[in-house]
Amino acid sequence: MLLTLSFKCSWDIGEWSECSKTCGLGMQHRQVPCRQVYANRTLNVHMSRCRHLEQPETASTCQLKICSEWQIRSEWTSCSVPCGLGQRSREVRCVSNVGDFVPDQECNMNLRPTNIENCDMGACAKSWFYTEWGNRCSAECGMGVQTRGVLCLTNHISSLPLERCGNERPADSQVCNNGPCDNRIEWFTGPWSQCSAECGTGSQQRSVVCLMKSDEGFTIMPPYECSSFDQPLSQQSCNIKTCGAKWYHTDWSA
Repeated sequence: MLLTLSFKCSWDIGEWSECSKTCGLGMQHRQVPCRQVYANRTLNVHMSRCRHLEQPETASTCQLKICSEWQIRSEWTSCSVPCGLGQRSREVRCVSNVGDFVPDQECNMNLRPTNIENCDMGACAKSWFYTEWGNRCSAECGMGVQTRGVLCLTNHISSLPLERCGNERPADSQVCNNGPCDNRIEWFTGPWSQCSAECGTGSQQRSVVCLMKSDEGFTIMPPYECSSFDQPLSQQSCNIKTCGAKWYHTDWSA
């Protein structure tokens, strides 16, 4: 008696894998082996055994959500410097498909637009700037000196070391002459002395002399020679601080 055995083969469809992308178009896969049932046992067999059956797909596209995208949210700012090399910036944000700001990691970092770049505003112009000459001469008569301010500035008004504008620096002093010192007479004063009282009202003095100034120097003159001029004070009151209560003591008795 001939025994005929029947072997039944079928595709065993596995679970889909996770999507290869967290957003946008990705791929997912699954295992689809050919199985054979024999004597109440299931065995994996060569795929050719299931060739009479339509094979299920083992790969498929997937998309969990629409990817966020980079958006440029502002124009470039002005360059950080008015001349020379500086930087400028703009706002770049990662935005979800519903318009919310999301962390940068949710966008493709390789496609991120630059938000900082260098800018060249051209060479800085450097030049000398100076004030008018001072009205006062250092000498009231005869030869003296008058001065003015001199600065090396860039075109955005930032002071530079003086040598940066070149060697042709404008003079900051010049000779002045208020006329000959022909026996000019006037009062001269010395410094005030210390106040005579440590607290409360005291007095202080200074020397006041009549001098004649000439090209040869100074000569002390009698006070009446300066009588046509207002004589400066030679004494004035002073008050360093208000006096307060203070303990005083005598020597010990025998």
